[in-house]
Amino acid sequence: MLHPDIARDLHIDRICTRFEDELKSGSEPRMELYLEDCTEDIREEVFRELLTLQLWYAQQRADQVSIRDYLDCFPEFQEVIWECFQQMNFSRQDATPPR
Repeated sequence: MLHPDIARDLHIDRICTRFEDELKSGSEPRMELYLEDCTEDIREEVFRELLTLQLWYAQQRADQVSIRDYLDCFPEFQEVIWECFQQMNFSRQDATPPR
């Protein structure tokens, strides 16, 4: 039997890998569907990972990204959203990828 921490990390990894596979295929996966697979204790961590992946792929494709969309859909993660946008070098003012 796996140690609980290892099982937890593997579960998070599986969720993120499925999400990233969809991004790589050109799909636009819905984060909320992936969060349904999460228990409350990992939900914020998974959200952070999924958002980071989504923003990274958006930058690679030069897609326009609206922070407002994320804030409206996921109000419980406002702080995480702002942190991810800052970390990915999106402007706090216009929240669009740098040109």
